[in-house]
Amino acid sequence: MSAVIKSKSGNNPYLYESESYRDTDGKVRNKRRIIGKVDSVTGQYIYKPEYIEEKSLHTRRMQPMKPLAKPIFIRSMTSGSQL
Repeated sequence: MSAVIKSKSGNNPYLYESESYRDTDGKVRNKRRIIGKVDSVTGQYIYKPEYIEEKSLHTRRMQPMKPLAKPIFIRSMTSGSQL
């Protein structure tokens, strides 16, 4: 699982994708790769085009959820209400 980290390098804040893993000794390590920067004027995140394309390809591979065979009805638990 990965997380997006904002880190300042010099005067510019950058965005990194950080992924944690365990090495052969069992110690926790992190791999970071730069995925974009933060606009100094507006504060908006500006992602690299490669990162956007990678994420869009990943979401296309996901399968949509199948609908339930039978609908689920939730009754209100308040007293006095009838369904």
